[in-house]
Amino acid sequence: MRIKKNSFSNWFSPILLTLAFLGALVFDFYPLRSLEYPVYDMLSRIRKRQSANAVVIVAVDDESIRDIGSWPWPRDYISDMVRQLSEYGANTLGFCLLYPTSELNSGLEEIRNVRKTISEQQHLGEKRNPINLDRLLENSEKRLDHDGQLISAVRSARNAVLPLLFDMDHPASNNEPELSDWLQMNSVVLQNKREDLKLPSVVSTALARLQNERKMIASRVSRPFSELSRKSGALGHMNLTVDRDGVIRKIPLVIDYQGRQFLSLALQVARKYMGFRLTEIESDSNGLSLKLMKIPTDSAYQMLIDCSGRENSIRKFSFSDVREGKIPAEIFRNAIVLLGITAEEIVPRYRTSVRCEVSGVEIIAHAVENMVNGKYVSRPLWGSTLEFLALLYFGVFLLLVIPKVKRKIGALIMGIFLMTWIGASVVLFFTNGIWLQTVRPLLFAVIGFGLVERKRLIDEKEDEKVELMKSLGIALQGQGMLDMAFETFSKCPIEKRSVKEALYNLGLDFERKSMLTKALAVYENILKAGTFKDIEERIKRLREIEKKVVMPPGSSKKQPTLLGKEETVKPTLGRYEILEELGKGAVGTVYLGRDPSINREVAIKTLTYADVAPDELEDVKMRFFREAEAAGRLSHPNIVTIFDVGEDSGIAYMAMELLKGDDLTRHTRGQNMLPVIRVLSIILQVAQALDYAHNQGVVHRDIKPANIILLGNDQVKVADFGIARVISASKTETGTIFGTPNYMSPEQVAGQKVDGRSDLFSLGVVFYELLTGTRPFKGDGVTTLMYAIAKSDYVPLKKIAPKTPPCCVKIVDKLLAKGLNKRFKSAALAVEQIQMCQKTLK
Repeated sequence: MRIKKNSFSNWFSPILLTLAFLGALVFDFYPLRSLEYPVYDMLSRIRKRQSANAVVIVAVDDESIRDIGSWPWPRDYISDMVRQLSEYGANTLGFCLLYPTSELNSGLEEIRNVRKTISEQQHLGEKRNPINLDRLLENSEKRLDHDGQLISAVRSARNAVLPLLFDMDHPASNNEPELSDWLQMNSVVLQNKREDLKLPSVVSTALARLQNERKMIASRVSRPFSELSRKSGALGHMNLTVDRDGVIRKIPLVIDYQGRQFLSLALQVARKYMGFRLTEIESDSNGLSLKLMKIPTDSAYQMLIDCSGRENSIRKFSFSDVREGKIPAEIFRNAIVLLGITAEEIVPRYRTSVRCEVSGVEIIAHAVENMVNGKYVSRPLWGSTLEFLALLYFGVFLLLVIPKVKRKIGALIMGIFLMTWIGASVVLFFTNGIWLQTVRPLLFAVIGFGLVERKRLIDEKEDEKVELMKSLGIALQGQGMLDMAFETFSKCPIEKRSVKEALYNLGLDFERKSMLTKALAVYENILKAGTFKDIEERIKRLREIEKKVVMPPGSSKKQPTLLGKEETVKPTLGRYEILEELGKGAVGTVYLGRDPSINREVAIKTLTYADVAPDELEDVKMRFFREAEAAGRLSHPNIVTIFDVGEDSGIAYMAMELLKGDDLTRHTRGQNMLPVIRVLSIILQVAQALDYAHNQGVVHRDIKPANIILLGNDQVKVADFGIARVISASKTETGTIFGTPNYMSPEQVAGQKVDGRSDLFSLGVVFYELLTGTRPFKGDGVTTLMYAIAKSDYVPLKKIAPKTPPCCVKIVDKLLAKGLNKRFKSAALAVEQIQMCQKTLK
């Protein structure tokens, strides 16, 4: 059974679009995912929820640095603050200040050495120093021992959580030390409960991709120095994840390191504040749980941060204000206090979903507030599945419903569905903090509806056209013009029954007129779209009659072809035998030919008339032969010699000198660049050729590396004189330009009349390219390139090729002058300057 063409096209677009969007969803196509972020950010800014003030930040801000001094401060400032906050009754202290090594204190070391000397002298019986001197030094040692003070303050604090910082960018090193006992005590081994659902591997992979999961694995870790770490209540990492658009929307709660999982600082602080043990943390199908505290995450344990409190839920106070007692102690009683840096010149600033620029400690504070108050934005597993099903549902709707109802009804139904989807998504976000990605289904529905309606309009116009052509064919058939009727019917889709019926009747008319061969052609044409009525029997009968009837002899002239696969003799153009194809030229194919009269091999360039618009053919032919005649008069050692010109079987040809060499294109890039001396020699020969041609009244108009042939003895031959004018004359009505415009002069770009100075500009472009390996004027398209040629300056030679001789720079600058009066007035003057430059270099 054959599938109708129209039916297939009606199904194809919706199915292909559905598969494309489903694939983009499953494989997390970033351009589509990035469209969801602005919507999420907008909803986050609009959403206002009431939240309790449980978190306080003591910030090392710009004001504190002005009051106390530049950062970093001595550690006794931090230890004093820890004691002060402990005295105020802070429940949990979170440090966003990392001290990976002990403090370098030369004064403290000196005091310790003095005390050691006194102790040794007393041990030997020497009592020249009073005993109280050692006590004074001991007190000084305690005051200068900032690390000891910090350790003591952390130890005496109620719940102190110190930071870790993991390196996620560099590969793991075999030299990385094994985990210390204290690091192992502050880490867990989590079993991903989503794996316990026993889903097929394909489904698990798809669900992981739907939630954009990226497992966080670290290669290195920076930790507080050992004595300080062991006095803390817990350790947690400060790592943040930034989306590709530079916004932080999630925070990783768990990072894998050496086979164990380390909790974030925010999660450790929340755990300590709520009195849960580290061993009580578990993984479930929706994220993490600590007894009654359920934290929604993706499978990579990344939690969305909700910064949408009705009021500023995070209170922030300057370090210096707290230190000086300006902030009431009641604010810190039973609170979570995070100690970190917010000064803009010290720490980076991050954008959040509400478009405010904040420091890392403020982002961690929001995450702590979310966990303590149980206020989350989440993407549950069922939400990702729902998005997938929504896309699938809209695809089925576009496929089965929209094409079968009227346009307005389909738009109304689609609008209702989309508003329902958008409304449900907004309500879920505002009420329960559930984020459904709405843009992809919405975009899919709009594009799909547009494609279906566009196809409907095309089909309607096609039907109108078919009816018109069919009516015209029937009219021609009624007037006895059966061949024209067949040609008209052939332009209609044969799959339509009405077209088959019209063709069938036409076939009967051919039979009535005893035009059996044409009737057979009509029936066979119908059979291409499937059987119809009795055409198979008619085709069989007509073929049997054909075998019995002797057809009258006839001849048909075929379009000549060159070098066909079945040729047994060599084809010819004029008197020249075509031996092989050499390549494609500016206006047609280039062949290797042989002149049998003198047994000379030539290169034959062709211009096929079929490639030229009919209304321009006579003008192009006239220009071709006129320019060929002008170029044929040129006789110069550096110009390709033209032997003959003619036309044969719809092809104009030009026989010219066959060269054994390569054009300069290969010497404008890479390892094939030529030394300056050889480049000067080439440019000199081209300039001499141009000088001769200009004196003969011939302008080349297309000087470029491809038209400059370098022979084995370093002789240069310039090809295609006058061909550019033929090309320009054979432009189509749309203004298409044959060839590359990279070497055009400003006057050519502007469409002005050109003379020999235009060739000199093009020669300057070639000279520049041979010296630098790049073109002086570039652009993303033809328009920008032409604008660069006409208006923009090129990069100076000295900047790209600093070793270029000054005389070469001077010549190039003169050749590439945009004003005609600023260039060489003639090629002869350019020749003189090039020769002088050669003498200078020699």
